[in-house]
Amino acid sequence: MSTTHKSRSRAASVQVSRVSNCCALLCGFAFAQAPQSQPETPPYAVNKASVPDAIAKVKSGDFGAIHVDLITRAGAAEATPALKEQFLRIEGPILKAKIAAGLIRLGDQDDTYWNFLVKDVTPVLESDAPDFMNFDPPGKSLPGPSPEFIA
Repeated sequence: MSTTHKSRSRAASVQVSRVSNCCALLCGFAFAQAPQSQPETPPYAVNKASVPDAIAKVKSGDFGAIHVDLITRAGAAEATPALKEQFLRIEGPILKAKIAAGLIRLGDQDDTYWNFLVKDVTPVLESDAPDFMNFDPPGKSLPGPSPEFIA
């Protein structure tokens, strides 16, 4: 192969490389300028349109913790009577605690809900059970349960 042919081949490959790099750069700019498809609302924002449905579910008795959470985060104090009624009916301690906490967050002043939550957590706070979380000496969280918890 002649030196002229080698230099032309090399020049052509350098030119192709430059064009490729320019195309890649332009594509990157084009995609960077594309409108974002993500919603404008924060990930844990309340969908206000769902609140009436959540209140209706609580009133009907066919509801879950997610409905109580939605009502609470929306600050829908109009659901207070329905939540109070369900608090009296619900037997499950987790959902009952969720309702009590929700009523407190909605501003209900009845001590019944505070007392229920305090009674629920007191044994846990007073127990000698080891912490599930595992920490290194400086206090950084480590993966997995603590050795004391496993033992």
